Amino acid sequence: MDHTESAPLMLRAGDLTPVWYEGVALWLIRLDHRRVRSQASCLSDEEHRRSASFRFDKDRQRYLAAHVALRERLAVFVGCPPEQLAFEVGEHGKPRLAKGSSGAARVHFNLSHSEDLALVALSEEEEVGVDLEVIRAVEDAPALAASVFGVNERRVLSELSGAQRDRAFLQGWTRKEACLKALGTGLSLSPLGFEAGLQDTVAEVVIDTPRYRERLALRSLAVGGPADTETPWVGAVARRLGRA
Repeated sequence: MDHTESAPLMLRAGDLTPVWYEGVALWLIRLDHRRVRSQASCLSDEEHRRSASFRFDKDRQRYLAAHVALRERLAVFVGCPPEQLAFEVGEHGKPRLAKGSSGAARVHFNLSHSEDLALVALSEEEEVGVDLEVIRAVEDAPALAASVFGVNERRVLSELSGAQRDRAFLQGWTRKEACLKALGTGLSLSPLGFEAGLQDTVAEVVIDTPRYRERLALRSLAVGGPADTETPWVGAVARRLGRA
């Protein structure tokens, strides 16, 4: 993994214009359940069925709000009403625009949400992946690290404790997850098979998949503003660069 030191890319919830990074448009969206009642009609029956599977109403409402936000932004890129967008899933479950849909061949997207924030990424160039996590205590972090982090990542984590360790763990996890989502493999590809780092670095990550060796550009994200001393969320964006 090649990397250079860099501050994480700052995003602020509620900004109407996206933050651009290497051809990827990024929006951070505060999920408002009040809008869902008037906007949810644009969602498909499948999206409504998935929302109904959540146990708690707040989680159902956040799911619906996140998918409304995704459709609204995709519709602008593609040039059609949000309700006309049709989706399908790839081999490992990553959503994409259905073949034959307007823009299906040129618009790539990804969505992540945590608590009451959603992160949407759109690209007209390459596949993209994002992940967002609220900072929280990570129970049994050392044991969990053994199942997701490589040797160097575990060494860095072992030198930290308390809140610093929790933040580093979650930051490292978002970096791994963003890479796997960009490849479209999800956890069918072991996170132990590559290192993405725990620090705020811009990195080029090389991952061996069952078929090819893939290259990805990776950057950490922070949520908040310049006055914040500690942002409550961490995130990451990964963009597929092609085969190594």
